[in-house]
Amino acid sequence: MRIFIPAASMAIIASAATTRGLGVTKQITRSRCVIGPRRRWPSSSSSSSSSPSSGLTRPSSAADAARYFFRRATVASSTSMSFACFVAPDGATTELSATAAASATSSNRSDIDDDDDDDDEDAMIERMARESLSIVGSLPPPSSFGGIPYLDTSSLDSTGSHRVVFVLGGPGAGKGTQSKRIVDAYKCVHLSVGELLRRGAERAGYPHAELIRRTLVAGNIVPVELSLGLLREAMDEAAAAAAAVEVEGDRRRRQHHHDDDTTNDDDDDAGYGSRIFLVDGFPRNHDNVRGWMEDMPHHASVLGALVYDCPMEELERRILSRVEASGRSDDNLISARKRFDTFRDQTVPVVRALERAQEMLAKTDGAGGGGIGGGGTAGGSRLNIVNIDASGSIEEVWEATKGAMDEYVRNDVLTANVKLLKAIDDCDIAGVTTLSDEDELLDGVDPIHDGSPPTTKTATNTPSFSSISNGRVDIVNGIKAIVSYDRKMKGGMKVRETRVWKHGPIGWKCVGVTRV
Repeated sequence: MRIFIPAASMAIIASAATTRGLGVTKQITRSRCVIGPRRRWPSSSSSSSSSPSSGLTRPSSAADAARYFFRRATVASSTSMSFACFVAPDGATTELSATAAASATSSNRSDIDDDDDDDDEDAMIERMARESLSIVGSLPPPSSFGGIPYLDTSSLDSTGSHRVVFVLGGPGAGKGTQSKRIVDAYKCVHLSVGELLRRGAERAGYPHAELIRRTLVAGNIVPVELSLGLLREAMDEAAAAAAAVEVEGDRRRRQHHHDDDTTNDDDDDAGYGSRIFLVDGFPRNHDNVRGWMEDMPHHASVLGALVYDCPMEELERRILSRVEASGRSDDNLISARKRFDTFRDQTVPVVRALERAQEMLAKTDGAGGGGIGGGGTAGGSRLNIVNIDASGSIEEVWEATKGAMDEYVRNDVLTANVKLLKAIDDCDIAGVTTLSDEDELLDGVDPIHDGSPPTTKTATNTPSFSSISNGRVDIVNGIKAIVSYDRKMKGGMKVRETRVWKHGPIGWKCVGVTRV
C-alpha cells in the first residue's frame, strides 16, 4: 500500500526543516512513504542560472538551502498519478509530474541510491557473517604440529558430525568437472541439492515428493528445510555405507595381503570413512544460509568453500561450446546470463559473508588453540574459503583445486598422526591398533620404541611432543599422505621420523613408519 502525501503537507515538513537543518531529510527518507533523495544544487559557478526543469534558482543562504529539498512521493490514487513536491524559499509549493521530476534528478538519485544500496548490502553481509560463525559446528580452534597449523577433527568422528565443503561458482565455471575429479582423487561424496530434490520428487514413499514436484514444475523455490533434510539424509546414508563395509573391507584387505603381495589397496573400493562431502551449488542465497544455521550445525561442520571465479565473457564462451553436447535446456546464453545474474546478486553476497566470517573467526581462533611443537597458538581460522581462478584450462584449475583440497585433508591426517603418537605414549595398545595397519607395521611393532610397545607408561619411554619440529605433510594422491618431522628420542637422540598414511573405511591409518 502506498501513502498519498499532498504537496501542502510536504511544504509544512519543509518549513519545519528550517530550524532543524538538512538532517530532517534522513528522517523523511526512513519513513514508510516512497521518497526520493535530496535535490542537489548546481555548482557555485552556476549559482545565478536556473534549473532547466524547474526554473528555480540556487539558494543564497543556508536557511534557504534548508528549505530547498526535493522529494518524490509515489502515491496511489484513482488516477494512479505520481506527484513531486518542491518547496521554495518563500514557502510556495509547486507540483511537478513524476516524469519531469525524474528527468531533473535521475543522475543524482542514481548516485545516492547506489550508495544507499551499497551500505545496505554491506550491513546485510556483516549481519549474515555474524549469524554464520557457528557454521563450523564442533570444530575447535586451530592447533599446530611441528609448526604446521591444522584443525583437530576428532570431535567430528566422536559426534558423528559430517565434514562439508561448499562448491560455488557461476554457470559454466567448471564446478561439475572439478567435483568429479575431487571425488575420483579424494574419495569425497558429491551432493547436488538440485539433484537431490529431483530424486526426492520421484521417490516412492517420500512424504514431500508431491510438494517438491509441484514446486519444481512451477519454477518456485523449494522450502530450504526440505532441501536440507534430503541433504542430511544423503550424508547419513553415505556414512552408514562406509561403516557397513568396515569389517568386511578389513578382512578382504588382510586376505588379499596374505594371498597376493602385489595387491594394491588404492584399487580397493570397499569404502572410505570420515569422508568430505562436497555440497554443490549451496548455499545460493541468504535464506539458504539462515536455513543451514537453524538446522545443520549439529549434524555437519563446514570446513570451507571452493569458489570458482570466472568472468562472464569466458562463461559465455564455454556455454556456447557445450550447448550441443550437453543437451541441457538451460545451456543457452539467455538462460546462462540469468543464472549468472542470480549468482552475482544472490550468491556472491553469501561468499562475501563467509569470507567475513572467516576473518572474524581468525581473530577469535588466534587467541586460543594449542600446539604440539612449534609453540602454543596455531593461528588461522576454522573456516577456509578458497577463491579459485576458473578462467584457465581444466588442468590449471585442477592444480589450484588440489591445493585447496590438500589443506582440508591435511586436518584429518595430522589429527590421526597426533592421536597415534599419544596412544603410543599412553601405552594404549587398542588405540595403536585402531590407527595402524598391523601387517605393514610388523605385527604392531612401532619403531618409535626400541622393540615392542611398552605395556606400562614410564618417564623413560614417553617421548615429549614438545620436542617435535620441522613438520611437513605431503598429500600424495588424495588417499595417501606422508607426514615427517624431527623429534628427540631416548637419550636425546634426534631423528627424522616419517609416517605413511592411507585412507580407508575407518578413516586414516598409518601403514608405515621409518626413522633416519
